[in-house]
Amino acid sequence: MLRPREEEEGEEVKTGVWIEGATKHPAARVILFSYVYGWDARDADYPGVDIARVATQELFDDERVTEEMKDLLAFRWAIDAEEWLNRQVAPPGYLFGWKAGVFWFQTDAWWEQHKGPDRMWLP
Repeated sequence: MLRPREEEEGEEVKTGVWIEGATKHPAARVILFSYVYGWDARDADYPGVDIARVATQELFDDERVTEEMKDLLAFRWAIDAEEWLNRQVAPPGYLFGWKAGVFWFQTDAWWEQHKGPDRMWLP
């Protein structure tokens, strides 16, 4: 499984911005980042849906992506993907999250200083 660059002796994991705030389709980008890192992009409530495929279609403004799918991308699947990144990819002491419309990978100390990630997943 891919991970952010691992710490070497005396070296910190590289942190920073993963998605700029003004980008188009931020939910699809989080989903695809997670998929590349190993998330299966599946939802037990929608067993026939390939979430990564829907996210890719959304990136290209594919008209076959329904409003229901857009809502699932933004409010359910992006949250699932972000939570997966934090469980499976972020090493101890680090966290992925949104702050002021930007998707960050930062240290727990940074998040504490900035009062944590935004609670509602809306960049």
